[in-house]
Amino acid sequence: MSTIENLPNEVLTCVLSFLPTASLQQSLLISHRFRALTELLLYTSVCIQEVVQLTGSQDGGPYKTWRWCRTILERPHLIQYVKSLTIKWFTDHHNRQSNQRPYYPGPAHPTPVSPIRDIDLEPVFIELATILPNLTLLESLELHLPTLPPKVPDSEPHLALGNRLLGSTSFPNLSHLAISGLVPPPQFFLPSSCPILTTLRFSDVHELPYPFPYGALPNLSDFKGSPATAAAILPGRPVRSLSLIGPEYLRVAEWEGISQVHSPVDSAYHGIESLDLSGMSVTPNLLRDVARWIPTVKDLKIRLALRHTLHHALGGIALLTALSPVLLSLTNLTTLDMSPTTGASTSQVQEELMLCQTWSKYCGLRKVVFPSGDVWIQPIKEAELIGGGCEWILVGGDSIAPSKPGSSSPESVSANDGAGGFNNPFQGPILPPAPPLPQSL
Repeated sequence: MSTIENLPNEVLTCVLSFLPTASLQQSLLISHRFRALTELLLYTSVCIQEVVQLTGSQDGGPYKTWRWCRTILERPHLIQYVKSLTIKWFTDHHNRQSNQRPYYPGPAHPTPVSPIRDIDLEPVFIELATILPNLTLLESLELHLPTLPPKVPDSEPHLALGNRLLGSTSFPNLSHLAISGLVPPPQFFLPSSCPILTTLRFSDVHELPYPFPYGALPNLSDFKGSPATAAAILPGRPVRSLSLIGPEYLRVAEWEGISQVHSPVDSAYHGIESLDLSGMSVTPNLLRDVARWIPTVKDLKIRLALRHTLHHALGGIALLTALSPVLLSLTNLTTLDMSPTTGASTSQVQEELMLCQTWSKYCGLRKVVFPSGDVWIQPIKEAELIGGGCEWILVGGDSIAPSKPGSSSPESVSANDGAGGFNNPFQGPILPPAPPLPQSL
């Protein structure tokens, strides 16, 4: 131990950073010096994920969140360590551990009640509202709370949960912000609130209930939200990456707002280059609108809506030929990712290769990911050639497995009556499990 104790703090911190969380928790007990260095590693990035039961029982509340708040309030020097904070509450009570203690002292309800709004979350919200304004060094903040019905009248919006948590907060170092469950959304986007914010996620806000301040978020480059919210926030901001969620039909006013992205200081900015439409059902008509309003798109990710009435013998791969006329208008497209699409058939190597060769005649495609998962790329030197005959290489997917080299056959697509797309429910991304929290949490 004497040799380790003689190491400089920089070297010792580097050594401790390779330890698992359980070992870091044990190192807290070695000495005051080890505790100080370990706290820096444990509290720099905090991720709390827990289940809030749909019951009125006091042991169904967010205990981990409350315990972390109490630790920060009791040891305020830890505030300077927090650079990333993620709090996610889920309502799946089946994953709840039965031996968890109450999340705050107080009398329990005599009988279980529902829904979640009957649980008194006020103690947690009060402490969060106390801590968040002091996290001035925060660089990343994610708050994903179960959507709670507002308990305040419309005449007092400052009392809404979102405004209570973030209404008077300023994060001078914040670059990433993701919010869901705060209805209505907080009104804290003043020009001085988040001056260097580059990434904004509004997953469940259909439309902003207030005008977005002019001059706020001047460095915003990555946005995710509904078309109406995007149309309110994007104008005049240098957004390069856009992810839309919601219905497949966009109004002209929404397209006009989205297309008004602009960078007053970056002369190299040419508009939105990456567009993710995996959160909505994509039809050929929608892609035509994309080509009209966002012609600068280079990377496109889509979830095709398979809702056309088709003959049962028509393989799903044949449906993709309908994209050929649409891609003619997307002249800047280099990457097309259709992997979120399901039900469009298994891998068909020859058909996919023919589509790649055909599509590359219309635009500068260099990478295509099919619904089967097959990944095709075109080397840069080959892509510089004009016209057909360019070489495409299969670099990923089941088709390159040695057991089944190109032996997949098309499946028949179940026909459902409808118009404008292909019937296919969206399945969102599966969140990875959170890292273990310190015992103090």
